[in-house]
Parts: sequence; structure tokens; C-alpha cells
Amino acid sequence: MRAQASSEFIIIFGAILAISLAAMAVGVVWPSFSQSVEKQESDDYWRGARPFSIEEQGIYPQGMLLVIRNNDPVTLNLTLVEAEGNGFWFYSHPLPFSWENKTDCAQTSSCNLQIGPGKAAIISLYDSFSASGKNPCVSNGAFEAGKWYAVDISFIYRGAGLGEEEKQNGSFALYGKCTN
Repeated sequence: MRAQASSEFIIIFGAILAISLAAMAVGVVWPSFSQSVEKQESDDYWRGARPFSIEEQGIYPQGMLLVIRNNDPVTLNLTLVEAEGNGFWFYSHPLPFSWENKTDCAQTSSCNLQIGPGKAAIISLYDSFSASGKNPCVSNGAFEAGKWYAVDISFIYRGAGLGEEEKQNGSFALYGKCTN
């Protein structure tokens, strides 16, 4: 009888242990999986967006970096980038990319980056983005590498005739991981 009770106890204990381990695994893996899915959906949306698509993006200790492409058949003039509802002047960067090699449109008192049809540009929201409190990767003055972020982005631009400003709002936030 004792042997049978011991065997039953071990089997029940093993089953409870297996169920507990499976529940813990789901609790650890699921959040990471769902964030990866959100990032993929965001990337897919922004790669197909018009008139500006975002081909690459990331948030670094220096600021937010975007590689954008003009998908319209005419030249567009980017004048402002909004992140989390705040407008930011931006820097444009030539290739090969470096944070130091940049043109500051704020020094000219108005941003007007011309991007031809089908052409790409590298822009960054630099110091002002991180100092604004809108950088989701900075908490208490410290950069948090590896943290997931979601940032709403809009582009303010003019067409080739420099007429009225137009605004492109995204249906999806930009998702990603803060990177060093």
C-alpha cells in the first residue's frame, strides 16, 4: 500500500510540476512573442506607407534615426517630424552615415529637406528628442537598452510647388527595441 501511495504521490507531484513549468514558460515567452509580432506589423505598415515610408528605424542614446523614402512620383519637401505629438527639427545625414556628419535644418530657421521621387534620406531626431522627455528609451536621465518602445510618428511636408503643408499620420506606431 505504501509503495502504491508513494508512486501516486510522485506521479501527481510530477504532473503538477510539469503544468507549473509550462505555465511559467508561457508567461515568459508570450510577452516577447507579442512584442515581436507588433514590431513586424509596424515594420510592414511603414514600409508600404505613402507618401513617406520608413525603411529602417531605431532609437539610440544619441536620438531617433529614420531612413525614409519618398514613394510619390514628385519631389516632396519634408519640413517637420512629429514624435508623440511634438514637432521636432531634424538632421539629415549623408552616406556613409555617422551621427557627427549631419546638416542641422534648425540652424536655417526652417527645415526643407527635398526628397526626390523614389529617393531615400537618413534623418535623425537628435538632442531635442532625447531632452524633450518624449524619448521612451530614456528614464530618469538614463538610456535603457533592450527596452521595447512604441512611438507615434507623423511627417509634415509640402509638395513640389511648396504649397500648403500636408501631414502624414501613421496608422501604426513605430515599434522596436532601444539599441546602444
